[in-house]
Amino acid sequence: MIISQTRKRPPLLPGMLTRPKRPIKPLPYWAYSLPAIVLALVGLVATVYLAVSHYRVHTDFGYQSFCAISQSMNCDTVSQSAYAVLLGMPLAVWGMLGYLWLTLLLLWASLGETRPKRLWTLIQVSAALFCAIDLYLAWVSSRYIKSYCLLCILTYAVNFGLLYLAWLIRRRFGDASLFASLRSDAAFLFGHRRWSLVITTIFIGMMVIGMSSYPRYWQYQLPGVNENLMTGLTPEGRAWIGAEQPQLVIEEYSDYLCFQCAKMHGYLRQLVSEYPDKVRLVHFNFPMDHQYNPIVRQRFHDGAGRMALLALYAKSKGKFWEMNDRLFEMARSHEPVGMRSLAESFDLDLDQLARCHQDPDLLQALWSDIRSGLKLRIKATPSFVINGEVFQGTLPPHILTEIIN
Repeated sequence: MIISQTRKRPPLLPGMLTRPKRPIKPLPYWAYSLPAIVLALVGLVATVYLAVSHYRVHTDFGYQSFCAISQSMNCDTVSQSAYAVLLGMPLAVWGMLGYLWLTLLLLWASLGETRPKRLWTLIQVSAALFCAIDLYLAWVSSRYIKSYCLLCILTYAVNFGLLYLAWLIRRRFGDASLFASLRSDAAFLFGHRRWSLVITTIFIGMMVIGMSSYPRYWQYQLPGVNENLMTGLTPEGRAWIGAEQPQLVIEEYSDYLCFQCAKMHGYLRQLVSEYPDKVRLVHFNFPMDHQYNPIVRQRFHDGAGRMALLALYAKSKGKFWEMNDRLFEMARSHEPVGMRSLAESFDLDLDQLARCHQDPDLLQALWSDIRSGLKLRIKATPSFVINGEVFQGTLPPHILTEIIN
């Protein structure tokens, strides 16, 4: 006979007695609101730096930000892109306005004595909007710019941190319903008509003034080619502009799709215009295009080689500098290279211009420029050669100061 036995549960020890869960006791209000204010101020400081950096990238030929770390992590590359400007103002300036708005809301909310705490739903919605914009900008950086901004990533973290803190404060101290809380916040905000009117007027005024009158320093124009500037060809066939009997000869190795090349070329063209009897600028094509330049191992600057061939074809017709300026302008504005418009603008043969990438003489001339740079161990653009000495990226100011003075 089988006797079934049931196992007895071991007796509960005193420390094992089940107890009802205690409700989570929130930290003091300031422990949540103070970090939010600090985050908003961090974002404000970061965007101020980015706004200053955007200005200097476009106006200071020797400037390089501290976060220009590599090709893929480079704040300057992001600042140089067409996506860094929206509605006539740099994105960094829009970010400054956004963080200023959040900081004012946070200070107002933190000083409030109401229960439930007000304005946090409005702050949460604002932070959520900023996070959505961040996701879009991150996609643009990955898809089109091919580079990331370190400080932009910092602002992404700030925005998501603000979103979390606003959600947490609403959960601890606010109303349950999002939409009801949003209506209450709006009523609370506009209930203080004097302050709400002042803040609204200031922000709308700043946006209108900024969009209408913010200086477009990123839209600089190259000095035109005029009768006061001499042009010609060196004995090796390279195009030059400036002094016929120069005291200073600057050889530039350039790529039409390189922003820094365009900026430095604009600066040097201005220098030539100011000192036409002292300075001569000689142009060498050095496209960082994997299809033409052997030092480029991966896909990079597609089309730069063909643009160089267009310039070389224009040189054969005596119109190099006009085509050179137009190509830099098209690259800076991300304008498609239209053969018909170029042919009509400079009175060139459309069929020959369209087939210039197959012309063996032009291909040989381009290879001659590239080979000359390779002999000098040039590996990046822009690069400059003065009296046989190579300078990469920019020129030391003392060299130019000596000749100018």
